[in-house]
Amino acid sequence: MLHAKAFVRDGEEVLAGTCNLEAWSLKRFFEIDVRVRSDRIAQEFDERFSAPAETVSSPGRALEGPRQRLRGAAFAAISPLL
Repeated sequence: MLHAKAFVRDGEEVLAGTCNLEAWSLKRFFEIDVRVRSDRIAQEFDERFSAPAETVSSPGRALEGPRQRLRGAAFAAISPLL
């Protein structure tokens, strides 16, 4: 089973593949991605995937209370090491 992602950068490039945009995936070579530099393809990806996803997505919620904020800070600090 393949779990793919696609990212559009500045309406100019598309990165599609299995890589997550975080330190662990970017430092290791277990991922497969294709980068396409094309305004037209970037626009098609935005129209087909980003726009529909934005209409059904909800914004993230803020961490409430000192315990949640501390936990969030701890995970943010260790994630580049994973």
